[in-house]
Amino acid sequence: MSSRVKTVRTYLLRGFWILFGAAAFGYVTFTFWVSLNENAFVAYIVNVAIILFFTIIDKMRLDYLYKRKKAPFKSKRLSEFFDYFVLEKHSLHSIKSSLYVFYILVLISSHLLLINPYLLEVSESVRSYLTTIGYGLIILVAVDKFIGQFMKDEKRIKTYEDNQKES
Repeated sequence: MSSRVKTVRTYLLRGFWILFGAAAFGYVTFTFWVSLNENAFVAYIVNVAIILFFTIIDKMRLDYLYKRKKAPFKSKRLSEFFDYFVLEKHSLHSIKSSLYVFYILVLISSHLLLINPYLLEVSESVRSYLTTIGYGLIILVAVDKFIGQFMKDEKRIKTYEDNQKES
């Protein structure tokens, strides 16, 4: 198989899993929306919590996979189960990719419905849901940037402290 075909196949597979993840986030957030009786304030808070949770978990998961030197458990089967089903070693893409796709689609949909309410035939519940979480993309970018900066600061501080110990 040529290298280009392999690359295209890899991108298509990764794209599929990113879209699958985006659909899963949509399902989870809409389920919260319905179970919270369409309470916009609580749904917004839950949405922020989901963004924080998955952004932090994603950072920890990928850092752990890159830094790990040995299997996490003595049992080879348990270690493989942990790697592939908990850490998702088979797919090293970031969960944030799915979050970005989901919130981009939500932002576009909510603005299209704002511009032309009759463009998409959706219930009032879906319309309110999209409006409520429509700016989740801004929160996601802010959280992502903050965590990135926090980690840069952590690395810089550690380097500084190590240099001070050597002096």
